[in-house]
Amino acid sequence: MTSYFAVVDRSSLDILYTYAAEESQPSKFDGAWGDPALCVHMQVPDGLDVNQLKAKLRANGTISIELDKTKAPTPEAAMAALRIERDMRLAATDWTQLPDVTLSDELKQAYRSYRQALRDFPSSAGLDPLNPEWPVEPTSAPSLNA
Repeated sequence: MTSYFAVVDRSSLDILYTYAAEESQPSKFDGAWGDPALCVHMQVPDGLDVNQLKAKLRANGTISIELDKTKAPTPEAAMAALRIERDMRLAATDWTQLPDVTLSDELKQAYRSYRQALRDFPSSAGLDPLNPEWPVEPTSAPSLNA
């Protein structure tokens, strides 16, 4: 399986390079990048965008790799995050389409339209994945106290 690795400068904690390699065989480098006294090769945790990484020195003296929220995500990572959010919004409204839900026909249709807008959302023209304008969820929900 292919994984991503980062070459971290031990003194500055700068990420010098990222690369893909087989999980069991990180690439070998000559010179300073290959010197374990100067650099460390670390596996990037799954799900992190390699363009948004930072290295951090932990209290115990080890170095960790984590997400740097001050760096803008790549367009691909932004779209992936948008799709995850869209899927969560769809899942949160699944109940509205069950046959035994007591919603008015009008409200059920409003949710059906909302859910279709969510499905179409990632392919919307002019979509800015960093500042999305989400479809508006119907506001009239049944009262749970009734």
